Amino acid sequence: MKKVLLIILLLLVVLGIAAGVGVWKVRHLADSKLLIKEETIFTLKPGTGRLALGEQLYADKIINRPRVFQWLLRIEPDLSHFKAGTYRFTPQMTVREMLKLLESGKEAQFPLRLVEGMRLSDYLKQLREAPYIKHTLSDDKYATVAQALELENPEWIEGWFWPDTLMYTANTTDVALLKRAHKKMVKAVDSAWEGRADGLPYKDKNQLVTMASIIEKETAVASERDQVASVFINRLRIGMRLQTDPTVIYGMGERYNGKLSRADLETPTAYNTYTITGLPPGAIATPGADSLKAAAHPAKTPYLYFVADGKGGHTFNTNLASHNKSVQDYLKVLKEKMRSKYIVIEGLEGAGKTTARNVVVETLEQLGIRDMVFTREPGGTQLAEKLRSLVLDIKSVGDEVITDKAEVLMFYAARVQLVETVIKPALANGTWVIGDRHDLSTQAYQGGGRGIDQHMLATLRDAVLGDFRPDLTLYLDVTPEVGLKRARARGELDRIEQESFDFFNRTRARYLELAAQDKSIHTIDATQPLEAVMDAIRTTVTHWVKELDA
Repeated sequence: MKKVLLIILLLLVVLGIAAGVGVWKVRHLADSKLLIKEETIFTLKPGTGRLALGEQLYADKIINRPRVFQWLLRIEPDLSHFKAGTYRFTPQMTVREMLKLLESGKEAQFPLRLVEGMRLSDYLKQLREAPYIKHTLSDDKYATVAQALELENPEWIEGWFWPDTLMYTANTTDVALLKRAHKKMVKAVDSAWEGRADGLPYKDKNQLVTMASIIEKETAVASERDQVASVFINRLRIGMRLQTDPTVIYGMGERYNGKLSRADLETPTAYNTYTITGLPPGAIATPGADSLKAAAHPAKTPYLYFVADGKGGHTFNTNLASHNKSVQDYLKVLKEKMRSKYIVIEGLEGAGKTTARNVVVETLEQLGIRDMVFTREPGGTQLAEKLRSLVLDIKSVGDEVITDKAEVLMFYAARVQLVETVIKPALANGTWVIGDRHDLSTQAYQGGGRGIDQHMLATLRDAVLGDFRPDLTLYLDVTPEVGLKRARARGELDRIEQESFDFFNRTRARYLELAAQDKSIHTIDATQPLEAVMDAIRTTVTHWVKELDA
């Protein structure tokens, strides 16, 4: 009997120790950090129970002990009241803090930056590409947007969305975001209209916005905007045509290829202020607060003309003779300083190259450079586009595996065709070239990601391209976790976008290594808020252009 009691006692001790260890493991898990190394977006679907939550967290490599996690929820039932939604987890967060967040329902906020100077069509593209937005618009036609917003004046649509950073949660609709931006612009325009200077030749609020949009596209120098406004107001008062290039570009639509010709200036459109008298029928872009203020309160000047001075600003004149002299002075500066250049934008998938290109173009235009063509790699010619399809479309070669070296050779075949038939002729003609990727991509993706011998790649590059290199490269640096989430949110991935995180980590490491070795490569931290990224691009390009003649 004593032996039985002793055995029972020992069993109770063992069970007590086991229970104590179990409780310790549960407490330890609750206070341990999440396994993630980067900010992670986590979506909890409606109806998810405790077991399913643990399995999902384990599958996403956020926790490593799903069974212990289940015991935690049993021992501390207050932690099991979670709400469906999309949340942002940080590496510093503990399991307990994560569960408290899920209980709070405080969903992740995502930024959408609507930038002054861009068109509604640009905003609609941003909405399509932004993550976690619920798309309800049937198409990108302005009439469709006007109907969805229930606008009182459907034709008052371009330029009527306040440029700002909109924060939104997952499943916010595109229409809801547009309504917010439109409502804020209406309020700003109403205020500007009520407080406008006396005697301005505007028939309605839309003409005020139209003038503000022209000012926005003509100058990036805030201190000049009221003077630019005065030139256009003075012209309107005497019935003189505005003759402003940005309106011609807008009226050309998709026909504009980065270069304005005399024929373009002479071709009538509703927006061509070289052929019409007065303001065009609507805005040509989204004006910012400074441009709206300048349109409502132009400076009082005698000026009728202005032209870029080649230094980022403008020279203003009262008569044509003085203006023509200023134009010749500007052309001399441009000829000496603004020889055609090749600018390339690089980065991992989801780095924001399209947005960056728009910022580069806008910055160059404001510096007086408007003769530009745009390229992408692989692609840009009929042959190169076919090679692009072969190397990126996972369905194009069926079950056949593209070898790493074959991939490299296809990239170079497409690149040589583009360089020889498009890029070099454009540069020789005095046209600036803005490229989406170039050889740095091959050195990073195939050299870093694929592990192909770097000496072989450099030898191949030198053999087919010689000493041809971009004049400036903007490398948008993002982690694979951030970039690929953006890319995957856009839809179906191509063959290379489906590679592993390890592949993209190696690619990024090679990008950073090469950028550190080459002064012509400028690294931009693309994980910053969009507005900060765009400011960094503007600053980099502006300083680089101004130093060309230093």
